[in-house]
Amino acid sequence: MPHAHDSIDLNGQKVLIVRLSALGDVIRTMPSVLALMQRFPKADFSWLVEDGSAGFLKAVKGPKLLQIERKALRSGSLPGRLAAWRKVKQRIAAEDFDISIDFHGVAKSGLLPLLAGIPRRVGYERGGSKEGARWLINERHVLTDPHISRYDRNLALARRFDPALQPCRPQIQLDSAGQAKVEAAMPEPALLLFPGTSDHGRNKRWPAKYWAWLYQNLRTRFQRPVRFVFGPADGLYRDQLTELLHEAPEELPPLNLVELGAALQRAYLLVSCDTGPMHLASVLGVPIVALMGPSDPVLNQPLPGHRRMLLPQTPCAPCRNRKCSVLICQDLMTPQAALAQVTDLANELETAS
Repeated sequence: MPHAHDSIDLNGQKVLIVRLSALGDVIRTMPSVLALMQRFPKADFSWLVEDGSAGFLKAVKGPKLLQIERKALRSGSLPGRLAAWRKVKQRIAAEDFDISIDFHGVAKSGLLPLLAGIPRRVGYERGGSKEGARWLINERHVLTDPHISRYDRNLALARRFDPALQPCRPQIQLDSAGQAKVEAAMPEPALLLFPGTSDHGRNKRWPAKYWAWLYQNLRTRFQRPVRFVFGPADGLYRDQLTELLHEAPEELPPLNLVELGAALQRAYLLVSCDTGPMHLASVLGVPIVALMGPSDPVLNQPLPGHRRMLLPQTPCAPCRNRKCSVLICQDLMTPQAALAQVTDLANELETAS
C-alpha cells in the first residue's frame, strides 16, 4: 500500500468516475475530476452519471459520459427495474475499466462497479459514505474530518492518487449560436440575483420582499445593471416581485444550464441561496454572495475565492427540516446585511482589479 505522500499512477488505465447525482453535487465533483485528468493525461476517464444531472457535463471539456436513466432504475415493475440494472451493468462491464473512483458513496454508486466486475474500486470509508457502500469497494479512503466542504471531501479522495492535486475550473464549450445568445443576454457585466431553488430545496428560499429591497438598493448604489435569473419554476417569485416593485424586474432571458454558465462567467457578481447554479458559479470562479439560510456553511460553502457567506444568527441553523413552516433562519438574514456583504465584496473586487 502506497504511503500518504506517494502518488498512485493512473496513466494508461481506464478510470470510471462515479457521481450519479444531484446536479449541485455533480458540479462540486468537477474540480477534483478535472484535476485528476490534468495530472494523469494518459489515463482514459469516463463518468457514470444519471441523465438528470448530466446536462452541464456534456458541454465541458472532460471525461466521456456513461449516462444512465434514473427513472428506469427506480420505477416501474420489478422485472423492468432488474432489466434496467442488468443493462447498466453490461454497459459498464463492456468498457473493461481498471479502476472506479466513487465520489458518491451510496449503495447504488458502490454496487454498479462491483456488479460490472471492476477490479479496483476506490471510495470512502465510514464518515464519507453511507448505506453500507464501504462494503462494496476494496480500497477505502478515510476522511480525517468528515465535517468539511463537499469540495474538500472530493479533493481528499482525488488526492489519494496525488497529494499535491489542486482543483481545476471547467472550460465551457459553447457553439457560435449559444455564444451569440449569451452575449445578447449579457452585453456587459451585471449583478445577478438568483432567488429560486428546486421544490426539494424550498426551505432555502429567501423572502421575496427581501429580494425586492435588495434589488432596488443595488440599482441605486451601483452603476451597473442588476438583473434577476429566473428558472422555469420561478413564476411565483417573478409575480411576487412584480407586485412588490410595482413593475416587472429586469431579468435575463431564458437560458439553458450551459448558457447560464457562460452568462455567469460574464457577471460582475452573483447573489444566490444554496443551489446548483450557485455552485456552478463557484466552480467557474464567479464572485458570490451566498445566502446560506438553513444550509450547513461548512459542508455547502462555495470554493475559496472572491466570496461572502451570509449566515443566520439562530441556534436552529443549520438544519435539514425541509418542512419547516417558520424559517426564522431566512427572516434573520436581512437584506441590509446582504447589501453590506455585496458592497464589501465589490470593494474587494475593485481593489484586486
